[in-house]
Amino acid sequence: MLVQKNYVDDVTMKDLIEGAINGMLTSLDAHSAYLTPDLYRELQVDTRGTFGGLGIEITLRNGLLTVVSPIEDTPASAPVSRQETRSSRSRTSSRRT
Repeated sequence: MLVQKNYVDDVTMKDLIEGAINGMLTSLDAHSAYLTPDLYRELQVDTRGTFGGLGIEITLRNGLLTVVSPIEDTPASAPVSRQETRSSRSRTSSRRT
């Protein structure tokens, strides 16, 4: 091939093809890119599994961490009894008297 024969460094056909595909896809928009098989496997490992958490939206109000609302379809959005609500309060939270 012309590039392999005349380029200053050695280049493999695989590198040329992957570079051409990557160039085509990145020219489409800022969000498209070619993933080599190794990068694709790495992406699968990084995004596989479950994500833990309570599922609450929080903010800081008057210096106190405050729950704004539960996020839909998370443990925090499940109905709880009054007893469970009381037992989950932080001992350091302020209470009205």
